[in-house]
Amino acid sequence: MSFVYELTPVLVLGYGGYLILTGSTTLGTLMGFYAYLGWIFTPIRNLSNFYIQMQRAGQVSERIFEIHDLPEEDKGEGKKIIENSYDIKYENIHFKYKDVPVLNGIDINIKSNEKVAIVGTSGAGKSSLVNLVTRFYEPQKGKITINNTNLKEYDLEGLRKNVIIVKQNDYIFNMTLKDNITLGEDFNDEQFEEAIKKAKIDKFIDKLENGYETELGERGNKLSDGQKQRVSIARALIRNPKILILDEATSGVDSQTEEEIFENIKKEKLTLLIISHRLSTIKKADEVIVLKDGQIIGKGTHEELKENTPEYKKIIESQLII
Repeated sequence: MSFVYELTPVLVLGYGGYLILTGSTTLGTLMGFYAYLGWIFTPIRNLSNFYIQMQRAGQVSERIFEIHDLPEEDKGEGKKIIENSYDIKYENIHFKYKDVPVLNGIDINIKSNEKVAIVGTSGAGKSSLVNLVTRFYEPQKGKITINNTNLKEYDLEGLRKNVIIVKQNDYIFNMTLKDNITLGEDFNDEQFEEAIKKAKIDKFIDKLENGYETELGERGNKLSDGQKQRVSIARALIRNPKILILDEATSGVDSQTEEEIFENIKKEKLTLLIISHRLSTIKKADEVIVLKDGQIIGKGTHEELKENTPEYKKIIESQLII
């Protein structure tokens, strides 16, 4: 439609010029007609814009109603998470998403403070596997426990405060860098500085106009993808999670910075589940779990899997750790 608006004046002036040259009209008549043309097109353009906005509003409202109609989450049985160790156990987990099988018979034991990498080609079930720990989804069969207690027995709010997942494109708000990390919670300066250093935000903070008080713009458009991911990681680390899940959370970060962030996290007393496409990070995990078509086809260290799991070897050789 905008193409028509832009082209019409050109055509009118072009054809009007031809009529003037042939004596069929006068310059005054052409200018008068051109002015009237503006009066005609302005309400048409406004009506067109209104129609576009109405379409967008309709799409947004449909999504709002979809969310409103979702069943209320099971808040859990109210048990508080107060343990000092956080073993995670998947027992015969079967999970479908919209009736499509995603995970089939998953059994995993992850010891407290272990750093575990999950690899597999796209669609293998990696993200679904970690999302189940936060109870964003529920398995159709089997159970997941933390310290031998079913996740459903824990208070849901408390569970999600202790189990934090950082995704590839977590939302960055149109507010300051500091507010994006604290999200209005009361953290002291020492806690804030520690999170900044661990996420390696200190490597680019001097480049921001107002440092920590710099407004990051809509969806963080003043930052690069890698910088936004570091803000998301700092947002998680400042909350001192007992279980941290990084789902492609450093995909936009350069390899050197990613290695530094990972080394900082390894020093923390937390259980780490990480999905990454970088071999350098995978190799440093205590254990690597290989998924294919929703099933575990290999477990062990990088070196062990290279020797005894052909699928893993094929993945790393073809650079398909995604």
